[in-house]
Amino acid sequence: TIKLTSDDNGLPGKPLVITSSGKKKATINAGDGEGLIAVNTSFLKVVSLQFEGSGVATNRGSGIHFYANDSIIAPTDVEIIDCDVKGFNSFGIGFGANDKISHKGYQNVRITHCTVSENGQAGISSYGSQLGFQHRNFYIANCKVFQNRGIPSKTENHSGNGIVMAMIDGLIIEHCEAFKNGADNRCTAGGPVGIWVWMCKNAIIQYCVSHDNYAGLTKDGRGFDIDGGASNCILQYNYSYNNEGAGYLLAEFGALFPFTNNIIRFNISANDGRKNSYGAISVWGADSAYSITNSY
Repeated sequence: TIKLTSDDNGLPGKPLVITSSGKKKATINAGDGEGLIAVNTSFLKVVSLQFEGSGVATNRGSGIHFYANDSIIAPTDVEIIDCDVKGFNSFGIGFGANDKISHKGYQNVRITHCTVSENGQAGISSYGSQLGFQHRNFYIANCKVFQNRGIPSKTENHSGNGIVMAMIDGLIIEHCEAFKNGADNRCTAGGPVGIWVWMCKNAIIQYCVSHDNYAGLTKDGRGFDIDGGASNCILQYNYSYNNEGAGYLLAEFGALFPFTNNIIRFNISANDGRKNSYGAISVWGADSAYSITNSY
């Protein structure tokens, strides 16, 4: 497996590149651990590799995991290109920041042409402090995320998401496909979604397809979602079909930041809301203090 720190940084315009030699993708067999873990690493490209974990039931890590815990320097300029990631308990590809808001997140990240499947928590994801937006300027395009079924033993929160991004200011997700995620979610309080954002601002999800996703139990299983704490986010030119949950959801669960100025426009929903009484478009607020405002 591959373990990196800030000592392994490349340089601006001269990134460190980790890739395969030869015509076939090299396989990083992570077993029960993480395929690549990089802490505070900048100016890095991960290209044309295959990461394999031992499976959701036995693996205890993520396929490609970038983590930031520096309060002074934000790690920057990371690209993940043409990688296949499967068989990990947590994320296929994950970007995280320390949950102290004083710590910086990642910035200028590109994830393109990746195939991410058979993972537990999510295919592609980001996380950090719920007190702010630590990450900046992410771009995700031409990725397929499928059969990320969830974690059957996890009941306190949802699992089995396709693409779920959080704590980012400035995000574009486009030309991606999410399908058959979420079947093993075992949380009754919430469920997985094909492609969604929460606690993000200035995010756009466009030209994507999300279909045949599952709730697992009683909640969600949606195609697309703008969720709690999101502002200035747009869902446009997407196609959602055959999902158990809503095709498109505007929802505020009770985040610290207001849900405001979000837009759903120019999308198609076909045969969504197949379970648990969701509509093609659903709007939901936790209570009068946490409502959907100034949204279209």
